[in-house]
Amino acid sequence: MTQLLENSNKESTEEKTDLQTNENETLQGGVSNNTLNREVEKENVNGIQEKPNAQKEEKTLSDSQLTRSSQQDNSTTTASPQTNDHQLPIKHDTSYEKSTSNSTLNEQPMEPTPFPNNTVKTEEVGATQNAATVPLQLQTVKGTKQLRAVNTAAVTPAVSGGTNVNDKVTASNMDISESYIEPNNSGSFYLNSRFTVNGTVKEGDYFTVKMPNAVNTYGDTRYYSDFREELKNSNGDVIALGEYDVASHTLTYKFTSTVNNLQNVTGSFNLTQFMDRQVAKTSDTYPLKYEIAGESFNTQIKVHYGQYHHIGDSNLKSMITMEDSKTGEYEQYIYVNPLKKDAYGTVVRVKGFSNNLSDSNGQVNPDTTQIKILKVDEKQDLNDSFGVDDSQYEDVTNQFKTVYDENNLADIHFGDLHGARYIIKVTSKEKEDSSADLKLSSSMYTKNRYGQYDRITWDNHIVKSSSSGNADGTEVSYQLGDKVWNDANKNGIQDAGEFGIPGVKVILKDKDGNFLEKTETNANGKYVFDNLSNGIYTVDFEAPEGYTASPQNQGNDALDSDGPTSAHAIISDGNNLTIDQGFYLTEPPVPTTHNIGDKVWEDLNKDGIQDDNEPGISNVKVTLTDSDGNVVDTRKTDDKGNYLFEDVKAGDYIVTFETPEGFTPTQTGQGTIDNDSNGTSTKVTVGDSDDLSLDSGFYKTPKYNLGNYVWEDTNKDGKQDSTEKGISGVTVTLKNENGEVLQTTKTDKDGKYQFTDLNNGTYKVEFETPSGYTPTSVTSGNDTEKDSNGLTTTGVIKDADNMTLDSGFYKTPKYSLGDYVWYDSNKDGKQDSTEKGIKDVKVTLLNEKGEVIGTTKTDENGKYRFDNLDSGKYKVIFEKPAGLTQTGTNTTEDDKDADGGEVDVTITDHDDFTLDNGYFEEDTSDSDSDSDSDSDSDSDSDSDSDSDSDSDSDSDSDSDSDSDSDSDSDSDSDSDSDSDSDSDSDSDSDSDSDSDSDSDSDSDSDSDSDSDSDSDSDSDSDSDSDSDSDSDSDSDSDSDSDSDSDSDSDSDSDSDSDSDSDSDSDSDSDSDSDSDSDSDSDSDSDSDSDSDSDSDSDSDSDSDSDSDSESDKDHNDKTDKSNNKELPDTGNDVPNNDTLFGSLFATLGGLFLIGRRRKNKNNNAEK
Repeated sequence: MTQLLENSNKESTEEKTDLQTNENETLQGGVSNNTLNREVEKENVNGIQEKPNAQKEEKTLSDSQLTRSSQQDNSTTTASPQTNDHQLPIKHDTSYEKSTSNSTLNEQPMEPTPFPNNTVKTEEVGATQNAATVPLQLQTVKGTKQLRAVNTAAVTPAVSGGTNVNDKVTASNMDISESYIEPNNSGSFYLNSRFTVNGTVKEGDYFTVKMPNAVNTYGDTRYYSDFREELKNSNGDVIALGEYDVASHTLTYKFTSTVNNLQNVTGSFNLTQFMDRQVAKTSDTYPLKYEIAGESFNTQIKVHYGQYHHIGDSNLKSMITMEDSKTGEYEQYIYVNPLKKDAYGTVVRVKGFSNNLSDSNGQVNPDTTQIKILKVDEKQDLNDSFGVDDSQYEDVTNQFKTVYDENNLADIHFGDLHGARYIIKVTSKEKEDSSADLKLSSSMYTKNRYGQYDRITWDNHIVKSSSSGNADGTEVSYQLGDKVWNDANKNGIQDAGEFGIPGVKVILKDKDGNFLEKTETNANGKYVFDNLSNGIYTVDFEAPEGYTASPQNQGNDALDSDGPTSAHAIISDGNNLTIDQGFYLTEPPVPTTHNIGDKVWEDLNKDGIQDDNEPGISNVKVTLTDSDGNVVDTRKTDDKGNYLFEDVKAGDYIVTFETPEGFTPTQTGQGTIDNDSNGTSTKVTVGDSDDLSLDSGFYKTPKYNLGNYVWEDTNKDGKQDSTEKGISGVTVTLKNENGEVLQTTKTDKDGKYQFTDLNNGTYKVEFETPSGYTPTSVTSGNDTEKDSNGLTTTGVIKDADNMTLDSGFYKTPKYSLGDYVWYDSNKDGKQDSTEKGIKDVKVTLLNEKGEVIGTTKTDENGKYRFDNLDSGKYKVIFEKPAGLTQTGTNTTEDDKDADGGEVDVTITDHDDFTLDNGYFEEDTSDSDSDSDSDSDSDSDSDSDSDSDSDSDSDSDSDSDSDSDSDSDSDSDSDSDSDSDSDSDSDSDSDSDSDSDSDSDSDSDSDSDSDSDSDSDSDSDSDSDSDSDSDSDSDSDSDSDSDSDSDSDSDSDSDSDSDSDSDSDSDSDSDSDSDSDSDSDSDSDSDSDSDSDSDSDSDSDSDSDSDSDSESDKDHNDKTDKSNNKELPDTGNDVPNNDTLFGSLFATLGGLFLIGRRRKNKNNNAEK
């Protein structure tokens, strides 16, 4: 479907409208061509607007409705559902305004609408109330123009008399041009056939073409008997006229006088065929039987008349069903409401034009036009073909008001239809003074539920279509000719024993001497000119060489001689085979001729003189040409080198010797005239004697060799040293000066190559670089036999071999790159001596194109390496180990810095082992401590807590425990203490170690404490220690511990720990621990916590525990997080170093305990 959006004078916005049909069919052609136009006009009426997403009732026209052209004579009907986009006037005005369009499909006039309300606008079906107001817009949907085909046969006088010659006519290639047509959309087809008349026919003879009743040849034009189909020849002469009989559906072709001088007439015709609307009334497949000159042809045609469309309740369809080309009368039928809609307030407008008043010769006015309205009964059908029989319907013309307008239109007011259907028949006449074609239009307006009007319009017009045909025959023809003979007795009469002369040229001319044809006599001297018509001719005979023409007209016409020139001949309804010519032999003068020639020989000593021992050269081509350059004769030398041209007429000549293959012409003019060489071409004048002195000498062309050596230039100096060996298998190519390849070879096991059998000249030699080698420098030596000429060089052969073209190569070196990935424990981007490599880091190598050419992993020392690399550009990509962070890059010299995750590197004739990268682990503890070291340390911590309290608690816990175990220890340690001390400490250690350790600790310390100490004490101990420490201590201690403790510990201990401690102790503690080393150290931490409180508690806990363990321990301690994070495997174990933090946390724990006890005491007091 093609849409055309036309804007009114007001601003408009585009809105698409779909169309609904009563069946799923396309709007296509047929006999009538109709263009369907649909418009909907939108305006706010009483506050009601179309809802933008209103449901559409219509279907979209198919692609087959797009405009197509036709050469047929059909009426055209164009249906246009549309509404006006201007106010509806109370009365008709005479002004017309063109709507503008963004499409080239069509422009529609904006004539006034036939309603007495100037405020109502029409609206598309499906609009709903209360939609947003939109600007006025007019939407036009253009379907295809539907053409009604009519015939344009010429008006030609009839041919009278004659005989039916169907028995002489043979029809062939019978066919129809279409298998499917749409008659209401210019659909017609052609009956095609060829025919041949056997023999001759005369004026008035005829053959017939009988057609089926469902078709005719005139379409929608009014047929007149003087309309005839013509068959013409290429000159425009009418061969036959076709007369159509409407009743019998038979076309009779009658031959004209043109055929009287013709025979074997042949021709063809293409007859336009139209469906007869009164016979083929519905869409269907119709069988067709034709009889052409008595021969039957059966086929079928599928006919489709189209469908009905509507916009809202507006639905109609119109068709021009008759046009009289002589009187100008025409008929148009309009189907009103074929879809049986309610159709409120219906008005049908009939127009005598389509788009503009001036574009049509139609008329709609009360003086010329008759409008008849027929009512369609509920039980009656509307013929799809528009073949309406008026007598079958009720005439209700007087029941409706028809209003004519001076602008060539009329409005018929039907009111509310409530499903009623009507047929409007418009009979009118074309304007006599108009040169325009007939174009009509009909529109239907109905009022929709929103008080607006919907309109659908059909445009109709006529398109012409003509049959065609041709015919011709061959004229009756005659022969002219006879014989040219050897008139031996020169009497001008053909006597017995005198024979014909073959090959004599004979020329035929017309009576005015104009050339017509030329021929030659056959072996018997006969000649003939065929296919000649009656008339006067002349014949010229060309005297053959050596002959003289005999005397003319010495006997009767059959035996005399008529020429030799301008012999008169007449053809009158028969052949003329009496034009003869005799010639007799002329005694020729004896010509003077001589012989020329001599010898072609091999000049062994190249001196240009024929020596006795020098042999001839056989089979050499020798050519004799005259002074104009025409070849007179050619010869080839015999086995002794001799040649001879015999019977050469006097004159100037040139003798040319072709150089035999493999030879070179010798020098000329070196001896006497009898034994010299005359070269490859020499001039000779033949006079009154033979010339046997024309010789030519040649010697064998020498052949030469070219080549030498390809060697391995181990010291790369470009010179062939005695210790350097040849390279075998190297491809060497020989080319000529034009770059064309002559030969290729490969070097032998010693590196030698050679090209043989070469002529003098300049050559190009190309060496292919062997795999793994690089060309050495060019021409480094002064000795041409010892230097290198490079990959491409030029060699010249001049009468000698050239064995100096060498090429040297050395093995292409390979290089390596790589280095190191390390754990940058102090994060400074430098490789320190104590920092270890990281193993199993993936490293990828890419070439300059970004293609991966190698991957590897670092070894246990963090080292990696890529070998066997050529010089070039590469990229190294390090895959970052999980849990680690890229260290700083380019902080120091190349062999100690980190180059980052991706490094571009260029190798130029050397290895590169500077491509390193470092990583470190981010801190995850509350303490400001960066350390990743493995350390075994004995922390000896003496802590004296001085507190004054009311509680007397003497507790001596003496615990000596020596655990020596190598194991993976998993230790669960529950310290059970009956006290108000809230201490959650779970030491979870599972190990394979057998360790018996009894720690017996009796403590009479009476302490109530709510010390909540969450700590992650991570101890590297493979000790499997099960100990139950029962400590019942009731300590009544009220203390306010105010402890300022600055523990400043610098050690090599690497410790990550999270200590969670809840206490009432007010403690300012700065623990500053920076360590980046792997060390075994003893951290000695003395911490004095000085607190004044009411609690007097002397507690000396002396615990010496030496745990010597080497293991990987999984220690789950309920005190909090672990101080030791797992590091990536660098090839070394990482022990925990807790010395500093152990001391610090011990001090803080004491403070927390005091604070907690005091709090508990207060809590008890409250209880």
